[in-house]
Amino acid sequence: MSQQERRPVRLVWRGPGGENYERLLSQGETRIGRANDNDICLFSDTKASRHHAIVVVQGAAVYVRDLTSLNGTFLNDARLSNDPMALRDRDLLVVGSTQFRIRLPITGQLDRDLDVAALSALDDNDDELDAPMALAGDGGGLDLGPSAQARIYHSGRITVIELGGVIEVASALPLQAAFEEIVAGKPGGILLDLTRTTSIDSAGLGAFVRLTRQCQLLNVSLCLAGVRPAVRSVLAVTRTGSLFWMADTIEAGLKVLKETRQ
Repeated sequence: MSQQERRPVRLVWRGPGGENYERLLSQGETRIGRANDNDICLFSDTKASRHHAIVVVQGAAVYVRDLTSLNGTFLNDARLSNDPMALRDRDLLVVGSTQFRIRLPITGQLDRDLDVAALSALDDNDDELDAPMALAGDGGGLDLGPSAQARIYHSGRITVIELGGVIEVASALPLQAAFEEIVAGKPGGILLDLTRTTSIDSAGLGAFVRLTRQCQLLNVSLCLAGVRPAVRSVLAVTRTGSLFWMADTIEAGLKVLKETRQ
């Protein structure tokens, strides 16, 4: 799908009288708050600050930032800091007492609503960690070369990929192949545990970016957990951090992924 054919980012919400609203977001900033100079004015929402939050569309990335509001901005029930946070399709954004649903454009022509309905109908009662997962043809382990390590296991229907060491050229190709196989299985979500990942180069980052695209195509939620400062700096310099959900801990990442399926 070309840039011209890409569907716009949408914010949908319900007004105080029960009326439905939809806003198409163009590239750049969309400001939300109670004051009249906002792009989306919530003048009757007494819990919203005058200038409450800002949503930014930058290329294919979309993120939100709280503007030091009094009552806070919440993303999927988690209160945001003043740092930008990446948005994904169907995220729930709460400003004051107003609930916004994020609808992001997708690559391809098929709507993913059927996939979401199918995933939500699956049983997710098993939250125990299973044994490490063996990928086809890997002999029970994922060989990423001498500088990187990987362990794959499950938490319920969420696949956890624990990566360690340096993610570089030597590890990018086998990692990309593993990503493709995991996404093709349509898990309930993918958590990349980067707690032990010390650094990442452009090839490794490319594998991560391709993973996000694959996840978007099949409506598989993706989250990075335990991202170290060195890796965060690479994401910041390359401006790719907004492509991912990020959580401080594995537990927080699992919670985010499970909430997105509800």
